[in-house]
Amino acid sequence: MHRPTWHTTCRIVEADIPLGWKPLNFEQCDGTIDPNEHLDAFLTQVNLYTNDDVILCCVFPTSLEVVALTWYGGLTPRSIDSFYTLVNASVRSTQLADLTT
Repeated sequence: MHRPTWHTTCRIVEADIPLGWKPLNFEQCDGTIDPNEHLDAFLTQVNLYTNDDVILCCVFPTSLEVVALTWYGGLTPRSIDSFYTLVNASVRSTQLADLTT
C-alpha cells in the first residue's frame, strides 16, 4: 500500500489542529520575501493562538506558496521532528541559495 510522504514525524502528522482554529491572516511566503521576515510574521500570528511546537509544524505549510511550498515538499521524509528543526532547514536552505546566487 502506498503511503504519502510526510516531512514530519508521526507525532506531528497525527496531531489534531485545535477546534476553532482560524486561518492566519498575513502574506504567504512565495519564495521572494525574506524567510526570516516570514518566520517572524508567522510566529507573531500563530502565537496569538498557541505556541505548541506540534501545531506550529502542522500549520507552517499553510503559510507557504508555490516556490516555498516546493522547497517544503523537497524536505527529506520524516526529517522534521520540531519547529526548531523546520526553522533550521529553512535557514540552511536560504544560506545555500545565497551562496549560489
